[in-house]
Amino acid sequence: MTKKIYDAFCGIFSYMMIILLGILTFISLISTTFVNDFDEVFYTSDRPYIHLLSLTLILGIGYLLFVKLKFRITDRTIFIVTALFVILAGIYITCTKLPPKFDQRAVRAVAGDLYYGVTYAYNPGEYAEIYPYQNGLVLFYEGIINIFGYENYVINQYINLLFIVLTETGLYMGLKKTSRYYREITMGFILFLPYWGFVTLLYGNIPGFACGVWAYYFTRRFLDDKKLWASIPAGALCSLACLFKLHFAILLIALGLFIIMDMLKKGGMWKVVLMASLIFFFLLGREAVDYGIERQIGHELTEGIPSLPYIAMGLHEHSERGAGWHDNYPENTYAEIGFDPDISDEMAKEDIRASLENFREHKAYMLGFFERKVASMWSEPTYYSWTLQEGRNEELDKKIYYPGIPYVQFFTDQFQTLLYLTALLYFIRHRKDKDFGMYFFALYFVGGFLCHLIWEAQCQYGMLYSMSLIPYSVKGCAETAGSIADLILSKDRKKIALTCSFIIALTLILSLPFIPDVLTLGRDDLRYSEYLSSLL
Repeated sequence: MTKKIYDAFCGIFSYMMIILLGILTFISLISTTFVNDFDEVFYTSDRPYIHLLSLTLILGIGYLLFVKLKFRITDRTIFIVTALFVILAGIYITCTKLPPKFDQRAVRAVAGDLYYGVTYAYNPGEYAEIYPYQNGLVLFYEGIINIFGYENYVINQYINLLFIVLTETGLYMGLKKTSRYYREITMGFILFLPYWGFVTLLYGNIPGFACGVWAYYFTRRFLDDKKLWASIPAGALCSLACLFKLHFAILLIALGLFIIMDMLKKGGMWKVVLMASLIFFFLLGREAVDYGIERQIGHELTEGIPSLPYIAMGLHEHSERGAGWHDNYPENTYAEIGFDPDISDEMAKEDIRASLENFREHKAYMLGFFERKVASMWSEPTYYSWTLQEGRNEELDKKIYYPGIPYVQFFTDQFQTLLYLTALLYFIRHRKDKDFGMYFFALYFVGGFLCHLIWEAQCQYGMLYSMSLIPYSVKGCAETAGSIADLILSKDRKKIALTCSFIIALTLILSLPFIPDVLTLGRDDLRYSEYLSSLL
């Protein structure tokens, strides 16, 4: 019975990944989303034939390097590339000294106030009171301020750089026993360009992801090597990830499902020890942080804004911001009703009912809304990673980032399509596999996709979920390059002609200009052109 459940879940999950990656590949081929530094979202049409040429070039280079020239990534290669990344990122941090803005600045301000004994931010309606889930990050920054001082925010960016290196190390260690492509996957993470842009983001994403990757490593040590002691660092690190950023609760759920599936396949009730450790440390972490904050402010923490207003906001659309993006609805509602979370929940329920009724009456709008919401989060190829800080040099941005002179934007657009397409090809090829051991990163991706389908959407949230596709993309690239080599070596002219004809025909169909317009994903082409003209 357990084997049937296990096999059924593997099959369902494979096809779920095929559907989701199929949607993202299609959207990435026909459109590109752009977000400027004022959070204005532009839905623009794309050129699939450019992606076809880029994919052909990339796969051709891969075939030449790894098949013909027998090039292999070694530990030394990884060390050299990592060292170069650290040097370049260190220079970038040192030269730009980009100060934090928005929530990044607010969290550090709360931490600085606490360090100096000021607790105003925890009064009703103030930042720390309405966002209690930030308290883990507040305590982290308070500790850093205690050592380096409040003004030295750049040290946090160097700490981010350290966490990125720790992430790569944990990934390398975690995949070494489970995938023969572990070096290539690690290299893929290192070279993921938007990840570089996030090195200056002071918002818990980078350290939380590092803790999550190492929690996965110790989970594998527990399950594969039967190291019972590994349950302690696995639980503690997963708890830390959630304290840095509550979104990593999705990773906690992914680890839980991963353990359950391992139990279904291999048995062993003793593995509930690991599940218990994850839950225990998650609860302990929240209690410890709340206790630490309450001792400093002298009173109990409030609930803050509950969850439902964020779901209500995730169903809103705006003229300039993306579908489901932040519009201050939770904060405004919470303030209007006198900071009462119960009344805020009731108002959110009414708002959700109104949105669902609107969707029911206008089904075409509903489809367009969710198309735009998905595109705004998953089809912005830089994931907003290069415009998250204020104080940037405008001329430098024009030369490096803005698509008027398309360097970063253009290349990341091509690699984003490659990421989605090759991961899709991997799951199509392995749709009948019954090895759930390969699915942890996919679980994290699916959790993020489904969560933000109803929750607040922002392209910066999508970056780490997209990075979890790299293991499948690397394998998909290798297998696709191998299939192309086999096809060429077979000299089967009919099969080669049919394959080329199918790819060209599909590209021409997708290149029809009305497709993105019909899907409302080319609606901002004119506005986008006017915006670019204003930059040049």
